Amino acid sequence: MCKIEKDVALQILRNLLLIREVEKKIIHLFSQRQMRCPVHLSIGEEASAVGICQVLKRDDMVFSNHRCHAHYLAKGGDVMRMFAELYGRDAGCCSGMGGSMHLVDQSVNMMGSSSIVASSIPIAVGAAWKKKLENSQVVTVAFFGDAAMEEGVVYESMNFAALHGLSVIFVCEDNGLATYTPIVDRQPNNAIAKRAQAFMYYRAIKRGDDCAEIFGVANEIITNKQYPAFIHVPVVRFTEHVGPKYETEVGVVDSKNIQHQMDNFCPVIFWERYLSQSYTCVTQTEIQDITLSVEKIIDDAVIFAQRSAFPKQDCLNKITWEVRQ
Repeated sequence: MCKIEKDVALQILRNLLLIREVEKKIIHLFSQRQMRCPVHLSIGEEASAVGICQVLKRDDMVFSNHRCHAHYLAKGGDVMRMFAELYGRDAGCCSGMGGSMHLVDQSVNMMGSSSIVASSIPIAVGAAWKKKLENSQVVTVAFFGDAAMEEGVVYESMNFAALHGLSVIFVCEDNGLATYTPIVDRQPNNAIAKRAQAFMYYRAIKRGDDCAEIFGVANEIITNKQYPAFIHVPVVRFTEHVGPKYETEVGVVDSKNIQHQMDNFCPVIFWERYLSQSYTCVTQTEIQDITLSVEKIIDDAVIFAQRSAFPKQDCLNKITWEVRQ
């Protein structure tokens, strides 16, 4: 496992806290009906996004799915523009037209996300193909959930990426649920690993809250150019499939099991312990400064979003087809 420098370790903490606190703020605002778009939260799954995106360069591209907040923020997306988007304001990263599930910011090469399961994966492969034709060193990452492995387009995409040796990393964030249907009712045992290994270099993460392991695996793949690659990350979804409630409040899944996972597989808690054990030079003052800066960023972003204007009606002229007789 590669050594993580202190400044990188603190940046990882900052990103984990930023994603967690942003989504906690979304829970609060959404519950007050200040946001009217559906929200799919990543609380409990932050380590996957942060560990992988921390290795990426600014020019590297990320494609995501409906649960995209963590990927957007980990790639360096603007917090103000994200909140404005969730508020449906013109200052949003998609001019208020996309909402929570469709975050795009080409300034940091967050290239797109979609609510249609697996739909962004072939687009990511197409983008990687374009970069290869240009002899570019850009890396493309496609994030998706375990349910995407039940869509045929995933296998077409992996086959094409393998056939042409594309610089693309497939990242399966496996929370074991398709909405609320467990994976044991949907796929044969160990199906994801066997299918991925048939096409490309495969790495399985042991603990989805271990940002150090995720960072190390991503760094190894990119350093050694082991493309295409598939990273399988077991994650725990603390909140409901869509909406502001925690799984313990919903009553659909085993609340005792979820509570155990929340207590023992939290990426933020894991990283705070990792810092204290591995970086004795990290002070509580440094951690407190990061926490306070994150809180201020979020507070300023919410105020910015609330004060921003809604899109004007004439904006439709830019995004719709005009039918001519």
